[in-house]
Parts: sequence; structure tokens; C-alpha cells
Amino acid sequence: MTGEQQTTLGRYRATPGRKVSVARLEAALLKVAHLVARDPAFTPIFERLEAELALARKEAKAMTAAQQRARSLLDQKARPARSSALRAKDAPLP
Repeated sequence: MTGEQQTTLGRYRATPGRKVSVARLEAALLKVAHLVARDPAFTPIFERLEAELALARKEAKAMTAAQQRARSLLDQKARPARSSALRAKDAPLP
């Protein structure tokens, strides 16, 4: 493959470190499914998209779980403390 061909083909590759959305992967998988139905030569692309979609869903689920934990932590910190020293009757005298 010549340098020119590599450059031309390279423009279709995902940018390293750039995330592709679950919705976009689902749409791509559906389009490639139509191609595979007509020609099995597209099977490797279909399988790659399936794997990428599974990973993207797993990452989204992990992010959602992390967000829920973070919100829970913030909610706990936002509540007033319930220690006995904060009650007026238990506060030390001056």
C-alpha cells in the first residue's frame, strides 16, 4: 500500500481516544447487518461493530453507576449532620 492509499484509507478510521456513541454504533451495526445479509465478506466488520457496541454499552453502564454513586455521596454530604453536639441542648456551655 502506498502512502497516498494509507492516507485515503486513514480518513475513515476513528480518531484515537475519541469515543463513538452507542446510538451511532447501533446505527452502523444495522447498516452493516444489511450488507452481511447480502455478502458474508462484511462479517468481520459486523463482528467488530458488535464488540465495539458491547464495550460502549459496558462503559456507559459503568459511567452511569459511577454517577449514581457520586450523586449519592453528594446527597449524603448535603444533609445536615446529626451528631449530638449540634443539638442545642447538648452543646457545651460558654
